[in-house]
Amino acid sequence: MTDDTKNGDAKQSKIGLTSEKLIRHRARKLIQKAIGMDVVELLAAFRCV
Repeated sequence: MTDDTKNGDAKQSKIGLTSEKLIRHRARKLIQKAIGMDVVELLAAFRCV
């Protein structure tokens, strides 16, 4: 997945990100959201103990 940006031919989006960077950015946000939800569930479970 890193090959397309190494060539220098990668097209950039309107905000200046290559498709690879945009995908990585959104994936990171989804992972952070999922971890946050897991933490909330974990804390809720420990309140009952």
